Amino acid sequence: MAAWKIAPAIVVGNTVVIHPSSSTPLSLLELAKLLEQVLSAGVVSIITGGGSDSKKLYAGA
Repeated sequence: MAAWKIAPAIVVGNTVVIHPSSSTPLSLLELAKLLEQVLSAGVVSIITGGGSDSKKLYAGA
């Protein structure tokens, strides 16, 4: 599902920051490993964690 969201953003030249569900982060981390081999560093960033970490991310802190 994440690939459907990542691909259009990359095609038009954007970078992507994704915060996966805390219950299923491994599939997205594996996708990021594959993308890292093809794309430049920093094009796709994965932020893992939950609770207070995600609250800080969305609050802009």
